[in-house]
Amino acid sequence: MKEKPRSKIEESEPEKDSDKNVMLTLCANVMDDIKEFKKDVPLISILCNPGIRERHWHKMSDICGRDITPDAGTTLRKIKKMGLEPFMDEFESISGAASKEFSLEKTLGSFSNTTLF
Repeated sequence: MKEKPRSKIEESEPEKDSDKNVMLTLCANVMDDIKEFKKDVPLISILCNPGIRERHWHKMSDICGRDITPDAGTTLRKIKKMGLEPFMDEFESISGAASKEFSLEKTLGSFSNTTLF
């Protein structure tokens, strides 16, 4: 008996499995990267607060015993290498106060630009 020729669909099925495996691997890698990044979100939210002023950086630097004031070359990787985890509770308190001060500054600034009469 003659074997009937395979259709193009049948020929491409192994390719589909391979593509699925590649996509699953890619998705798993992205999920791992996201999980890893989520660990850094508290650090980012505390230290990337737009309300933090120079005085706040000085306070945080005094707490950890080194200058952590960011500059143009500051990266998340560099911050993570500093080993600031033991100080994060204190930094969070300073950052929270800075947020409140910033909010008040913005509110007071909007009042100064309006006329009452």
